[in-house]
Amino acid sequence: MSLFHEFRELLTPRLAATIESNREFVDPNNLEAVLKKDAIYNAFGLTAFEMFDIINFDDWFNTTLRQELMESHGHSRVLKRRVAWLIGQWLTVRLNPEYRPELYNILIGLLNPEQDMAVRLAATSTLRCAIDDFDFSSEHFIEYLEPMAFSLYKLLVSVRECDTKLNVLHVMSFMVERLGPMVEPYFDSLLQYLPKLWTDSDDHHMLRCAIISTLTQIVRAIRTKSAELTPFLVPIIRYSVDIKEKAYIYLQEDGLELLLSYIESCATYNDDMLSLINYLLPLLDYSTEHLKTGLMILEAYVLIAPDRVITEYGTQLFSLTTSLMNDLKDEGIVCILSLYETIIKVNLPQTIELMMAVLGQNLKCLCSGEIGLAVNSCRLSLISRVILNDPSIFIKVVEHLCMTENGNLMNFDNVLNRIIEVWLERMNQIVQNDRRKLLGLALASLLTCQKKPILELFKEIITVCVETLNDIMRKTDDGLYADSMLMTDDCSNVSSRANSECEYQYETEHNERQRCLSLKDPVHCIPFHKYLQSQLLALQNQIGEQQFQGVLISKVDSDILEQLYLYM
Repeated sequence: MSLFHEFRELLTPRLAATIESNREFVDPNNLEAVLKKDAIYNAFGLTAFEMFDIINFDDWFNTTLRQELMESHGHSRVLKRRVAWLIGQWLTVRLNPEYRPELYNILIGLLNPEQDMAVRLAATSTLRCAIDDFDFSSEHFIEYLEPMAFSLYKLLVSVRECDTKLNVLHVMSFMVERLGPMVEPYFDSLLQYLPKLWTDSDDHHMLRCAIISTLTQIVRAIRTKSAELTPFLVPIIRYSVDIKEKAYIYLQEDGLELLLSYIESCATYNDDMLSLINYLLPLLDYSTEHLKTGLMILEAYVLIAPDRVITEYGTQLFSLTTSLMNDLKDEGIVCILSLYETIIKVNLPQTIELMMAVLGQNLKCLCSGEIGLAVNSCRLSLISRVILNDPSIFIKVVEHLCMTENGNLMNFDNVLNRIIEVWLERMNQIVQNDRRKLLGLALASLLTCQKKPILELFKEIITVCVETLNDIMRKTDDGLYADSMLMTDDCSNVSSRANSECEYQYETEHNERQRCLSLKDPVHCIPFHKYLQSQLLALQNQIGEQQFQGVLISKVDSDILEQLYLYM
């Protein structure tokens, strides 16, 4: 190939002439002629990107190549294998889409158990090229799914080498991935082969990884029907993530992905699904290698079965995650804090006691001078959600912080003042509008808690709230200002996972649960300008108009007040 690229102008016409001069059908019993044509076709395929504008491959496909694939005598299998490979090289370069149905029929024929094994394997590789092509159409391929899956399964049970089985299974998995939800009516046909394959692959861990990966693609594709597979899926997942099983070392990553997809796809939980938490938590405690996926699974559990998860596993969950935070880098801490934030969003009464210790630890870290921006942002978000749910909990935690390790009491006002000062400083470093609004809502909520440090920092609090309003308020057609962070029922779903490598963006039940939670989120359902206005009025009623105007409002810069009144 290096020679061809270097001397393209010299070699291209000669190769084209050689290819055209050997277009005639050769005697399959003449091994020398067959091998010569095999070599020519090899060059024909390797130079596809160089020859696409010289050779009319569509014409070759319809005449010579189809004829050679129909031959079944002598050494025809040599050319069949080469032609199958040749088509795979050219179809991504130049093959008219109208010939795709004929190509799929040809591949089904080449995958037939009566064909030579080398021919079947070459056809498998060409099938992979066909479904990975830019011009691939799911609608045109779907009718060939069942015979293709059947042929691939027959090939799987025929081959002996594990690597070969892996390659075939990866093609099956990729086929399901590309077709996406369209495979739903056919999932029974796809699944009937996998249980036996799983049983027969007891000693082949890598093959089992491929089986789990294929199951993951099927679960994502059939969505809510995944619940019907619970008796099959749960034992496989349990086996994959149970640290008492030797195979978990090889299977845990794919097993966790399957578990995550299974939970995300189901509309409701079941006891078997919840029982897998008993294996997930020890796995995360034993190793943090797949911590991010594990925490995403826990978040999915919290959304699908909040009461059961928090009641039955809450203590164990919080104990594990708080201990893990001591040894994690910022990325891992952010993932854990995001899980805590989801738990608070669900807003169950039984989480209050569990969150007290977590909140205190986060306040300590926040005030200790921690410099990680992402971590600080998540800590402040967590604290803000607690305040919006119940400000009294925040006050209780601050009071508890005043008790030092030696039993001496620190001044409450000094501690609260330090927290708010750090809060205001960190808030200016945050650029995400949703986070800034959340923090602003919490600060506005604290205005009426009647604590001295809050009133002393009134000017700074109002300033940062107005700056946040400047970021999120948008002028409407009628000339009024509206909060751009508000969501309605027809807003697009919020998804934590993007299948960027897939043709389909899978719409799961988990997406819907996230969307419903977002619709209840104060960030998306409370107009910040109106909430701030109501808190200022409440504060004025608490301390009296004279003190409110003379002591508090008078300290705020006139420019800030002008902007504030604009939104009010």
